[in-house]
Amino acid sequence: MKNTIQLMLSALALAGFQAYGNNLVVNGDFSSGFNGWTPTGGSGDSYTVFLGANNPTTGSSGYAWKEGAVGSDQFFSQSVATTPGTYDISLWLRPYGGWGSDYQVSFGGVTLFEVNDSGSGETFLAGNTTEVVGGSFTLYQWNEIELVGTATGDSTLLQLGIRQDSSWSYSTDVSVTAANVPDAGSSLALLATGLTGICGVARKFRRN
Repeated sequence: MKNTIQLMLSALALAGFQAYGNNLVVNGDFSSGFNGWTPTGGSGDSYTVFLGANNPTTGSSGYAWKEGAVGSDQFFSQSVATTPGTYDISLWLRPYGGWGSDYQVSFGGVTLFEVNDSGSGETFLAGNTTEVVGGSFTLYQWNEIELVGTATGDSTLLQLGIRQDSSWSYSTDVSVTAANVPDAGSSLALLATGLTGICGVARKFRRN
């Protein structure tokens, strides 16, 4: 009986913690350099830089990934701990644009967003402008990108790619949060219901 109660309390506590939508990405603001990220591909320079007044979000550390990969995308990726379900993915991107530019995001091997310029203007290859907060992907300024991805196991690969032949582009504040877990209110209600049930079972066992 004691073990059963402990297991139920652990499960209910986990549901409560998940409800707050903690960011699963390690070092998503690049304040610790590229710690937590694995680079692949690309032939160019990658830096992390302090943005100062150019920081696009309030409360951020003010750092960003600065990329100038030439000829092909430079990718940075990391595996995030997941459970099967839907996840919200967001980031800020400041594209320079022009010929030889590419910006992409994939989750679990599925490309959710890609904008490419082969010389004839920016073209959305996999995404669409509804994924850009404000509805318009704009060069030379910060764009907030919001995506939805699906996890099928206990670990899912998040991958970001930038190619910028002619100059530099920036990205920061990368976030992955669970989208299909109870909100705080419903989690507390679930916790209260579970505790009520546990107390009822305990009283029954004492009577017997």
